[in-house]
Amino acid sequence: MKFIPIDYSRQKGIVRFLFVFLFYFDFFITLLPMWSASPLYAFVSPEVLGRIWLLSSLGILIACGFFILINQRRIYNKLVVGSVIIVYLFYLFSITINGFKSGSIAILGIPISFFIMFDTIKQYKFGERHLNFIFYLLLAWSFTPLILCIIPSLRYSFFLTPEGGYTTFSGFAIHRNFYGILLGVLYLLLCVKKMSFLLKFLLLSILLFCMILSASRTAIISCIAITCALIYYSESIKKKTKVIFFAVTIILSSVIYWILTNPEFSMREIDEDSGREDIITGFIELIQNSPFWGYGEEVTYYSRLFPNGAIAHNFLLQTTANYGIFVTLSFVILLVIVFYYSQPFSKIILLYLIIWGLTQPYFGFGAFSPHVLIPMFVGYFLDNNMSSMQKNRF
Repeated sequence: MKFIPIDYSRQKGIVRFLFVFLFYFDFFITLLPMWSASPLYAFVSPEVLGRIWLLSSLGILIACGFFILINQRRIYNKLVVGSVIIVYLFYLFSITINGFKSGSIAILGIPISFFIMFDTIKQYKFGERHLNFIFYLLLAWSFTPLILCIIPSLRYSFFLTPEGGYTTFSGFAIHRNFYGILLGVLYLLLCVKKMSFLLKFLLLSILLFCMILSASRTAIISCIAITCALIYYSESIKKKTKVIFFAVTIILSSVIYWILTNPEFSMREIDEDSGREDIITGFIELIQNSPFWGYGEEVTYYSRLFPNGAIAHNFLLQTTANYGIFVTLSFVILLVIVFYYSQPFSKIILLYLIIWGLTQPYFGFGAFSPHVLIPMFVGYFLDNNMSSMQKNRF
């Protein structure tokens, strides 16, 4: 495990406040009731609410990040900062030779979010009270829809999603995958929360039921990765026992995954993934036409299956198509360096986000969205308050 100890003498009150404000603002808008029968839609359309949600989060990120950087000029890890600068220079070169198609939000948001979340935040310590607040609020947000589903007039609306009429459970979120991302964060918090075994088993069972209802395959895969990572970093489990735990985890999760992806049992329409194959093939062709510097903006692929366009659902393909192979390689190197110098829970969260980024369009090279910032903050909060994987709990 390679990480640099936190020098608490570098902490500034205003910077810590800005970090906490940024986190709670994103946490608030992420937990807004944006399900299909949300009372918010009586005042604003889903499309307008979505734009407000995205632009406000990016605006607050850039504003808070700017003031954080001008108040905190010290560098925590020079190698990380140097890697951020290199990937950003490649990005600037790509958008320059492609005619500045990217907007100002990306030009400002990418370096600011990378600098503050990959380097500056590691110079700060955050109290355990934040973990408890996140845990209990996220627990209520994730489980309450199950109770509301008992009400006949609301039940059906919890099983509607924007894509293709799939009857999947998205909780209070606008999409089952958004719900699935936060379920994974709750799963991690629940695994390390100090409570009785019986209560923890009950809550984990309910959480598993929520994941099954969401039918989000990526959520299940990412939580399998979290489980294996927790076993790996645990100091209380012997090496031989870890092998057994790994085997049991993979076998049980494989059975659950098979059930959820079996057309006879699945709550969502399961096809042969011809649409995803079409996207991958299409993006490879787009990359071959401009491999080195991409197209200088977010690329959308159009085909017979996707007449309205589709993004790659894979951050490696999407980044390469957008800005070229040099940006992709330097971004991957940056992630490897950040992972190498991070503490255990930040490593787990980064692995979690990368898995989402390989299958969904929520993590990659770009300004961090709330669904990326929330897990990253949770990883830092856990590292701040837990010196070992088994002795300390919040």
